[in-house]
Amino acid sequence: YVADYDTNKSDRKIIDRWTKEVLLDSLSWLSFEDGDSLVAYAQQNRRGYFNLRQRKAHLLDEKFVKVYLYREGRALAESLDSLYILDTDQKEVARYLKTDERDTEVNVFHKGHLPMLGENGKLGLIDTCGVWSVEPQYDKVSWALEEFWLGITHPVMVDEVTGKETEPHRIVMDSKLRTVMEGDWTYLMVTKDGYVTVADKN
Repeated sequence: YVADYDTNKSDRKIIDRWTKEVLLDSLSWLSFEDGDSLVAYAQQNRRGYFNLRQRKAHLLDEKFVKVYLYREGRALAESLDSLYILDTDQKEVARYLKTDERDTEVNVFHKGHLPMLGENGKLGLIDTCGVWSVEPQYDKVSWALEEFWLGITHPVMVDEVTGKETEPHRIVMDSKLRTVMEGDWTYLMVTKDGYVTVADKN
């Protein structure tokens, strides 16, 4: 059994909980989830993953400037100009162009899917093989309650003639990517008990 141990912010370590053996040190950053065998870390300005079961560290190529935790056997990694999907052996499964337009905070797979930016500048969903499950067509994509994908097209804009704001078109998909509901709503929220609340300007 292995636990992480943080002596201070500039020198983090991974230490065996029982033997107190230092398994990996001189870490400037680390991230993990309880029960996961792969810990993401930064060492000497490089990113990598440490396998707690095998007690092996793997530094990624120097091109990677940011990595995210594994979920469903895949992880997202960033270089300066690209986004990569990695398998559990840290091999590249797919590559996408990186831009600042990827308007989503979802950086891990949920039920086999991850938001990704297409060549048209819109967001869609890819599967764990990097294949489009939902073609890129949304301006924003989010994940709610471990059950729903929320997509927005045509975000709020002001009509040049009337001066009135347009309502964004929103879509709610379940975890199997079936459309649950869609419409032009100003507001949409998925509540903790699984209800979807929507409202228009009135």
